[in-house]
Amino acid sequence: IHARESHDQHTLIKTSLSIREGILLRRTRMKKWRSYWYQLSNGFLVCYKSKEKKSKKYSKLALYDCQIDEYNPEKYDYSAFKLTTQTGEIIILKADCENDMLLWVNAILQETHLIEQSINSILSD
Repeated sequence: IHARESHDQHTLIKTSLSIREGILLRRTRMKKWRSYWYQLSNGFLVCYKSKEKKSKKYSKLALYDCQIDEYNPEKYDYSAFKLTTQTGEIIILKADCENDMLLWVNAILQETHLIEQSINSILSD
């Protein structure tokens, strides 16, 4: 979500542009890793069972007020990270390598920052 100020009022402009997408492994409750297709756009991290367009959406996480941290960096070669939602749910994701993990984390942080800026701008009126 991007905010644009126009004639003293704030207007939310939604774009369907995907900021980042690709395969990430998600840690299950049974402590196993399962592969999913993730798409980051419009303030959400959307999880699909596979890349196919007709793939059923598995989950959709609103990034507003989420925290992101490294997860067991030494054990997983600095490629895993943890998202903590505003409700306290913990989601552990793992990329192919450290560089890919950093690209995901930076994209998520950038998207989260834009959302918070937009919301704070609207609330300050």
